Amino acid sequence: MDVDTFEEPFHKKRLVFEARSWAERLAHGPRNTNLPASEMLRGLGPEEDEMQDWLASLRGSSQVPGSVQRPVLEDVEVRVLRLSGQTLSFSVASAETTRDLKQRIELDTGVPVDWQVLLREGDGCATIELMDDLPVGPYCDGTELQLILQVFHCRDICLAAVDGAGKYGAMLQLLEFGGDLACCYIGALSFQDTSLRDLALQLLLKGLPATEATRLLARALTSGDEELQRKAAMAIARWFYSDRASLSLSLQEVSQNEASLMQSLLEHVERRSKVPSKGRPWEGGRAIFVNDAFKAARGTLGGYLTTARRLKPGWMYRQLIPMSGLEILESTQLPQVAAERGVSLEKLQSCLEFKWVNKSGNFPCAAVPEPMLLTAARSMPEFLPDSLLSWVLVSITNVTPFLRTDPDSSMAEEEDADLWAAVAELPRLPAEHTRLALECATLAAGPGHRRTLEAACWQAGHGDAAVREQAMEAIQQLAQASDLRGLHALMDTWWGTDAHVQRIRREIDRFFRGRQLSGTQPVEGL
Repeated sequence: MDVDTFEEPFHKKRLVFEARSWAERLAHGPRNTNLPASEMLRGLGPEEDEMQDWLASLRGSSQVPGSVQRPVLEDVEVRVLRLSGQTLSFSVASAETTRDLKQRIELDTGVPVDWQVLLREGDGCATIELMDDLPVGPYCDGTELQLILQVFHCRDICLAAVDGAGKYGAMLQLLEFGGDLACCYIGALSFQDTSLRDLALQLLLKGLPATEATRLLARALTSGDEELQRKAAMAIARWFYSDRASLSLSLQEVSQNEASLMQSLLEHVERRSKVPSKGRPWEGGRAIFVNDAFKAARGTLGGYLTTARRLKPGWMYRQLIPMSGLEILESTQLPQVAAERGVSLEKLQSCLEFKWVNKSGNFPCAAVPEPMLLTAARSMPEFLPDSLLSWVLVSITNVTPFLRTDPDSSMAEEEDADLWAAVAELPRLPAEHTRLALECATLAAGPGHRRTLEAACWQAGHGDAAVREQAMEAIQQLAQASDLRGLHALMDTWWGTDAHVQRIRREIDRFFRGRQLSGTQPVEGL
């Protein structure tokens, strides 16, 4: 019975999980509480006498009738008969140990030393196994020694599983490499140990015939041991997945009560084994993929399109200035900005936001309106260090004064790059909405599209990393060599020495240098 659980298919894992859940909810049916391990294995696997004989053969013993100490000879001619009929001849010094001889056999045959069993017929027809640590000479009557070679597959692993300190690891190796007989013997020997019962059960299921494996699983389900019940239910689910026909036939070998409980489990697994059938391939018109950016944007960003069609281009304003420059900003720069954007100074001041930051644009404080900031700046202590909130980030955060009365008719199409770029410019949108608008603008725009590139620079220092990466991608895909100088100037004006924007600028320069080296496009201004 196959119990290998390595790289199981998903459907098989699902059935195993369902069987485990069924076992955990098991609260009905016949249960022999605390059924002894010896009773569970009654009539299954090897008999006790066979097991003891196998153990003696596994460990090896020279203490058998007919084993006598003989005089040590100088040289011994050893002839080893294999079960295949091949005879191996060796000239061995009498002082050499049996292990030395086995190493020479390994060189000739490739059979590992730990798998070799060397036997000779002793006095009274007793069979003697040569011990590894004893010399060869005492086993010989004269100058020639006749031996029979038997191969005990995985003998070293079996010895470790029976007598070694690392029994658990040896049993794991035996489960993967061992033969059915060895797995059956080791499983029966270790089943009494509760700490090893899980592996012992798997070894027994691997070594026992299908009918005996079924009886063992049925007894485990009715044992009253919750852990053993879970393991048995999971093993039955794996068997059900691989060969449900043989499992159904094996149910005839168990008692009526045990068969009823197993049938209940099989019905539960059968109900969970049904997988929905696949639908027919799409035979209609043009297929629309889920990851289509425009399709996603129409559903997600549709509420912003009306505002975006009315938004005038070139409305953006953001600048990092020292605290000492607020008076100049109020008297000179803001009137100029208002005139360039075609709005009154009062409307411009009503949509401005001020933040105290350091020179890199970091550590922003709460935004405050312009009159409050100017009042605070006049009362700012002179001893405040220049590096501590001594700069102001001024930006437009309300686009109401910059909206047209009527929507721009040239942006009626939803695939228009100007429309999606206008959405990407809008302030205080959720980060994913801004990123999606930039992606759509990049897909719809052609090389050098001005408004998309400006929107990418406007969002290059966004607080969300995904938006910043989308902005960098837009610049790399759309910008021409002649655009780079102007794009750097925009990012310098809007973001100053912001660390994120500086990184994007370095990446863009590196990208265009790579184009230059590959001969794709000449680069200007780098």
